[in-house]
Amino acid sequence: MVEAELSDTKARIQHFVAVKKEQHHVITLILKVEHDEHSFSNGLEGFTHLQTLLFEINISCPVLPVPDVSSLSTMLKEYLNGIQPATPPEYRAPVVTNLIAQAAASAPAKPLSVHDANVVSDIFSSLQEFEEATRTQQGHAKLYNFLDRTTAEDVIDFWADEWVV
Repeated sequence: MVEAELSDTKARIQHFVAVKKEQHHVITLILKVEHDEHSFSNGLEGFTHLQTLLFEINISCPVLPVPDVSSLSTMLKEYLNGIQPATPPEYRAPVVTNLIAQAAASAPAKPLSVHDANVVSDIFSSLQEFEEATRTQQGHAKLYNFLDRTTAEDVIDFWADEWVV
């Protein structure tokens, strides 16, 4: 390729990718072109040259090698049908058991065990219900029933000095 053609090719590729950044781009490379003095004699050589060019200008864009012009439409349709729409990452709330584990008078030096935090999250439907249970006889009975005595007292002591708003 002549340097002027290479420079023009780089500019066209950069413009192509910059036009609509939010859309999916693909470059199709026809490997066998009849009667074209500018094409590579070997399709693989042209493909490799294009990949190198994209790397040099720091553009990440898939290249779809197409054997010949007659198969362009079919291959492009197959490629586009295979593209899955990008799904936004799901928001994951922090695991409530991590917070529950810190709801002990001995925490942070000795938080509740993973097992005890899971037990608490299973017997109370919310953090508020858990806190309220530490203030009632019925709640104390539940804690003593499902946790060992020392752990239950540790949890009750943690919430003793908290203010209800």
